[in-house]
Amino acid sequence: MSSLNSPGTLGGWEDRPRRNPDAELTEIPLDSLSVFLLTRIDGSTSISDLCSMSGLDELKAVGVLERLRASGLIVIEKAPPSRAPIREVPRPKAANAPPPPRTASTGAPRQPSPRRSLPPQTPQTPPPEPTIAGPNRQDLFTLQRHGRFGHVPAEMYRKPGEPRFGAFEFDRRALLEPCDLSLEQKREVLFLHHDGDKLDHFEFFDVEPTDDRKLLRNAYFAFSKKFHPDAFFRKDTGSFGDKLQAIFKFGNELNDRLQADDVLRETYCRVVLARNSAFRDGVERERLAREADEARREAAGADLRKAELQQRLADRKAARRDRPEVNPVVGQLEKADQYFQEGMKLYQDEKFVSAANSLQLALTFDPKNDKYRQAFDRVNEKAKQVRAEQLWKQGFMHEQLGQLKEALIQFRQALEFWRRHDYLFHTAGLMLQIGDDLTAAAEYCRLASEAAPQKVDYLATLGKIYESANLVKRAQMTYERALKLDPRNESLKKSLKALKRI
Repeated sequence: MSSLNSPGTLGGWEDRPRRNPDAELTEIPLDSLSVFLLTRIDGSTSISDLCSMSGLDELKAVGVLERLRASGLIVIEKAPPSRAPIREVPRPKAANAPPPPRTASTGAPRQPSPRRSLPPQTPQTPPPEPTIAGPNRQDLFTLQRHGRFGHVPAEMYRKPGEPRFGAFEFDRRALLEPCDLSLEQKREVLFLHHDGDKLDHFEFFDVEPTDDRKLLRNAYFAFSKKFHPDAFFRKDTGSFGDKLQAIFKFGNELNDRLQADDVLRETYCRVVLARNSAFRDGVERERLAREADEARREAAGADLRKAELQQRLADRKAARRDRPEVNPVVGQLEKADQYFQEGMKLYQDEKFVSAANSLQLALTFDPKNDKYRQAFDRVNEKAKQVRAEQLWKQGFMHEQLGQLKEALIQFRQALEFWRRHDYLFHTAGLMLQIGDDLTAAAEYCRLASEAAPQKVDYLATLGKIYESANLVKRAQMTYERALKLDPRNESLKKSLKALKRI
C-alpha cells in the first residue's frame, strides 16, 4: 500500500479520524466496506481501535480509511509527535480491545511501545453493511447525524403480545424501598432508567409509531404528568429522585427535537415502521417454518408408530399361528390402538375431556404401553383445566343468583382439578363471607398468596380470615407483610391498628 508513504496520508496508529461535516454522502459512491467503517468513526476512536472494532485485516482497514480521506469524507486529527507510524509499527493484536486510556492533562491516548513492521495477513470476508433490517440506507445515514436522538434499536423491545415492560426483570429490593412513589411508578422509573436506551422514541413515550405532531405532543403530555418535577414536589422519592430527573430531562429534550425537526420526526417514523414490519415478517416466517417442521416430525412419528403397530400385530399373529387356541391379546391391542388414535384426534381438535377418556380406555386395554401413558398424562392435565373452568362457570352463575352455598360447592370442586391462584382467592373470600370452614379458607388464601406474592389483596383477605378465626398474631403478621408491599394502604393500616388495640 504505497499511498501510506506519501505526504498528507494516514500517519500513526494513535491518530483519530473524524467525519467531515461539509461532505455530502449522496454525491460520493461508496462500497459496503467503506460505509461500514464510516459509520464507526466518531472522532474519538483511534485508527488502531477502529481496526480492532471492525475485525478487518489491518492492511484492508487502513486502505479503506485512506480512500475515505482522499474522498474528503473524513479528516485525520494527529496524535502527539511520539505516535507510532503505521508504515513501521502494527497496531496491537488484542481482540475486542477497549479504547486506549487518556492522560489527565491532554486527553490524548497513551503511546504504545514500538513493535515489528506490519506483517501480511490472510484476507478476511468483510462484515455486512451496518443497517437495521427494513429501512433504506439513506434514512439511516440521516438519523446518524442526530446522534442519540436518531438512534433506532435493531429490534422491537416489546414483542407482539407482551406487556409494556416486556421481559424486563425488576429489582425486588428497589420495589420494596419505602418512599412516596407507588409500586407502578417505581416499575416505570426502573424500566425507563435501566432499559431506556433499548427503546425507540415511540416505545419510550408508549405510543404507536407516528409522525403526527399532535399525537406525539399528547403522548408527551401524558409522559410529563408522570415525570414532571412538580408532580413530586415535597415528596420523598428516595433513590428514585436522580432517575426521575434523568428520565424527564431526556423526554423533554426528545420532545423538543421531534416537534421542531420535521425531517427527524418523519425519517425516524419511517425507519421504525420499516424495522417493525421486517421484524413481524421474520417472526411470521419463523412461525411458518416451525409449523412445517412440526408437521414433518408429526408425520414421521405417525409413520413410525404405524410401523411399530404393524410389527407388533405381525408378531402377535405369528404367535397365534403357533398355538391352537386364539390369543385374546391381539384383539386388546387393536382396541387399545383404536382408542389411542381416537384420543389423539380429539386432542388435535381441542376436545380435551373426550380425548382423556379415550386415552384412558387405551391404557385399560394396554396398561404397559409407555407411549399411551405419556399421552394420557399430557392430555389429562388439559382435561382437568377444562373441567375446572366448567365447574367455575357454573359456580359463578350460582353466585350471581345469590346462591352462595351452591356456588361454593362448585368452586371447591373446580379446585380439585386446577388450583389457579385467582380461583383459590375467590373461593377463600366467599367462604369468609358466609363464615364456612375458615381453616380451609385460610389454606386456600395462603396458597393463592404464595403463587402470586405481589398481590396485596390476597394478603389482606388472608389477614381478615385469621382475624375472623381469632388468630390475632397471624392476622397482625399478615397485615404487616401486606403493608410492606403497599405502605400507603389506609385500609390495611386501620385493620392493623385495630388489632394492636386488642
